[in-house]
This record gives sequence, structure tokens and C-alpha cells, in this order.
Amino acid sequence: MLKQYHEDLAPVVYDIVCCSISQCCYPSLYKHALISPVPKVQPPRDINNDFRQISVLPHLAKILEKMQLQLNIEDLKIKNNQHAFTQHRSTVSALISTTQTWFNATDCSKTGKMGVHAAFIDFRKAFHLVDHNILLNKLAAMNINKPFWLWIKSFLSGRVQQVNLNGTLSSIATCPAGVPQGSVISPILFNTYIDDLEDALPEQLKVSTNKYADDCTQHQIVSVDSNSNLQQSINEVSMSSVEYASPVWAGLPNYLRDEIERVQSRSLRILGLEKDYLPPLNERREEATSREVDRIMNDPNHPCRSVLPKLINNRYNLRNIDRNRNISFFSGTERHKHSFSGRACKYV
Repeated sequence: MLKQYHEDLAPVVYDIVCCSISQCCYPSLYKHALISPVPKVQPPRDINNDFRQISVLPHLAKILEKMQLQLNIEDLKIKNNQHAFTQHRSTVSALISTTQTWFNATDCSKTGKMGVHAAFIDFRKAFHLVDHNILLNKLAAMNINKPFWLWIKSFLSGRVQQVNLNGTLSSIATCPAGVPQGSVISPILFNTYIDDLEDALPEQLKVSTNKYADDCTQHQIVSVDSNSNLQQSINEVSMSSVEYASPVWAGLPNYLRDEIERVQSRSLRILGLEKDYLPPLNERREEATSREVDRIMNDPNHPCRSVLPKLINNRYNLRNIDRNRNISFFSGTERHKHSFSGRACKYV
């Protein structure tokens, strides 16, 4: 309808957006969400845990939220170790920044044999358990402008929802906590909520943290047979939480690569397509590596820049361009050689 009658509706939409922003008020009608339960596993067995609650919201609400984000995104500064819902970040960058650090330590260490101790943390129902007051306090601590803060406060307050299952609606329930999944601005608000997770860790623990939305990886590089501080780190994160109420994967085994190729060949045969319709897995990995290197090189603040091989300029032979682009890269094992850094040498 918006597309069909856009000339008539555009002034109305403009007035709604401008009034909402200027009055720091989120329209009440946009706070009513219809919940579509999407199964996480097949078949779902636990009604409380096996469904993802996706909020179906008005299209105009998403337009309004997108406008607010464009106006205020510079104030919402998220740490570089968050790879979800962030520009130029993805599961790919999360894997690179984590695994390449591990490979460099275990396969390429010049200070003795090293190991990696890691802990993987997943916050249960993270989006639904966001405390509104804590989130607003964190936004205030980030010094975002007051009108935007008041608008978010209005966005969070007075929300209601109904479950829509095959056309049958449940009774209306209020939402005293959480941010709606399916909203444009909710992922950014959740990133803000979880941004200070590692601030609870004392520096002397020397534990590194990477995040992808509510999935958190903590690791520490230690000498083989040495103890790490991970248990203390997990305790600190737990206490903090209680107080607050790819294609670039390195060391792909040959058997797994061959199995993927067989699955691809069978799929093409079933679809009646030629075998060379899709390029081999190795070619696709190289293309993915090239694209990711470009993204990293074009972003000075990208967290994966530290894992790229360093460029060394040899000034004694300016006639040979290739010799002026020597790469400082050392691989201690075949696995490390075929990791992201090893393949990135071709594109740096």
C-alpha cells in the first residue's frame, strides 16, 4: 500500500517521523508487536526454549527507527570486539579475529610451545531479558544526546505483544523487559547493553574477549601445561550478569573438503545442472578471502587488521615492483600456512 499510494502518504509519513523525533515520543500504536514463534530445532519439544520470538512490527515503525539510527549512530560507539549488527563485521570477521590469534600462538610461536584455553559463553534469552533501566543508564553513560535518550525511553516503555499462531491471536501481554527481535534498532541497543561485559575483568587476568551478539568467546594464551585464569574470568562475568540481573575457517581437513565437494556434486546432479556450474570449494574460499581482506584493509579500525601479514618495503630495487612488496609472514605448520593470514598474503 505504501508503494501504491506513496505520493499521497509521503507527507503523512514525513509528519509522523518529524513529530516523533522532535517530541521524543515513540508512537503508541507501533509498540504493539505480533509474535511469530519460529522453531529453533525440528521438531520443537519445549515450548519455553525451542522457539525464537520474532516480532512482526509495522513498516512505518522500522522507517522511523532507521531514521533515528542514521541521525545518532555516531553516538552509539560499540567496542571493536563486537562482530554482530555492526558495519563491516560478520561471523567471518569474528572467526578470523579469534582463530587466527590461536593459530599464531599454537603453530607459530617463537617463545616455546603455547596453548589456548577458551571458554564459550551463551546468554540464555538475552534479547528478552534486557533490563530497561540498566540499558538507559548505560546509554546515559555514553553521553548520547538527551532527545535521543528520551526517545529510546519512550520506545522501551509501554510495549505489548500477542502471539499469532496460524491466524489465532493470544491475549495481549505487557513487556516489562527486553527489546523486540525484528526491530531495526533493537540489535544496536542490545550491543550497547552487553558492550561493557569484559570491563568486569581485571587486566592482570590477561583474558581476551570476542563477542557475536549474545555469544561470547573468552580465551587466554598460556604455556603448555600451565594454568589459565579462565575460571576466574568466567566467575567475574557471571557475577557481573547476576548483579545486572565460514569459508575462511583454517585447516579444513581433506576428508571434510572432499565430503563438501561430493554434496555439491550430488546437489547439482539432482537439479540437473552441469558439474562446473559452481566453482570448486577452494576457489570459493579464495574469493571469500579476497573480499574479506578488502573489507579489512578499507577499515582502519577493523579488529582483524592485526592478523594480516605486514608489508615490508625494500627500497634498494625500485625497478621491480614485486620485490618491493615482500610480506613479513612466518608459518610454523601447514595448518597455519593455510589459515586466513597465509591466504591473505596474496591480496595484501
